[in-house]
Amino acid sequence: MLATGCGVVGDSTVAEAVKQAVETPQQKLLAATATSSTAPYSYTVVQKGDPTDAIEFSGSVNPAGKAYDMKIVNTFDDSDGSLTLVYRIVDQKLWMKAKFTGASDLVEFPDKWMLVDPTRLTTDTIPTSFREYDVDPAQLNWLVTTTNDVTEGAGGKFSGTFDLTQQPEMDVVGPATRKALGEKAKALPFTATVTSGKVTQFVLSVPATSASKAQTYTINYTGFGTVTPVVAPTAAETAPTPDVLYEVLAG
Repeated sequence: MLATGCGVVGDSTVAEAVKQAVETPQQKLLAATATSSTAPYSYTVVQKGDPTDAIEFSGSVNPAGKAYDMKIVNTFDDSDGSLTLVYRIVDQKLWMKAKFTGASDLVEFPDKWMLVDPTRLTTDTIPTSFREYDVDPAQLNWLVTTTNDVTEGAGGKFSGTFDLTQQPEMDVVGPATRKALGEKAKALPFTATVTSGKVTQFVLSVPATSASKAQTYTINYTGFGTVTPVVAPTAAETAPTPDVLYEVLAG
């Protein structure tokens, strides 16, 4: 035990203080990202600024249950219509919901979960099982590993730069923007907020290029331990999967 002017501090308290002192800001930020033991939470990802790169998806994650939801709205370039796809991954199974809006001549799907047969998919871009990194579908932990010059300010505020060239698989910008960024892609500025030991917001700023306008890529995390855990749908919540769903997913 260590005696101080304010009382007695236990060995574990001293060890934690030493740990905090030697951890770098980047390590602290990485430690605040989701893990397999993180309580269920919700997330949103919004990319704004340039219509050609715009994207938005959201959902909830149950890391311990190896499950998550993801909702994506795809708008059609040549009309006011859209296609909303909702994925539900639970361990090794995928269920989906699909709905067309603003396009009355297109197919109408049941408003229930449809079990997807992975062997009938003709693309490898659709997730069909829970992978280790799906504890955070936005994959912020991967993003943080290639950050540089990270600094920590007051109130859980962090800032630094992100090296996009080290993350060729990350779709934070479109292919044309990625190419047009050139050397700037190595140092894109970001800010992050950590609340109660968890990252609650991450904002990446992308400058204007010859191919795109300036844009932001924002991830928000909420509801740790308070959201309803994602689980497999019950039989009453499911419907037979029509063949046309696979045609739609094939693009």
